[in-house]
Amino acid sequence: MHLRERGFEIGGVLQEADAEEDKPCARLNIVDIRSGETARITQERGKHSRGCKLDPRGLAEISHCIRDAIDARVDLIIINKFGRAESEHGGLLSCITDTATAGIPVLTTVREPYLQAWHCFHGGLAIELLPSVNSILEWFHTARMASMHAFTSINENCRSDSQFS
Repeated sequence: MHLRERGFEIGGVLQEADAEEDKPCARLNIVDIRSGETARITQERGKHSRGCKLDPRGLAEISHCIRDAIDARVDLIIINKFGRAESEHGGLLSCITDTATAGIPVLTTVREPYLQAWHCFHGGLAIELLPSVNSILEWFHTARMASMHAFTSINENCRSDSQFS
């Protein structure tokens, strides 16, 4: 049985991709878990672009959903990931901080290239979980009862170039 089925309220945001055959990158959206509200977080860079570009306006547009979840005192906030933007002191970093400050457990993912920045950011307040439902549920119940770990991440093994400094 999952958390919502047990009566826990979950807030936060998840990422979804809209892939198109003729585009070099998928269009990425962030979706509010509670309302279903969606905001695009990538910019259209043209047919000949080689990479995707995060649009900070999209993140800013959806960040109120996390603040609304904090105000509603949900039981858990999920933030899609601690990535490049957060490692550069942007993105949803302030939402992660606000959630932890409010005493609400935060669950996020962190890819390998951003682990050092993540460790710098949380300063030992987080634990890493195996990417399994059982480990997440066990952590949630422990964190909720003891409020010991303000931040938690799931280590994804992918590559990129950003450092938290």
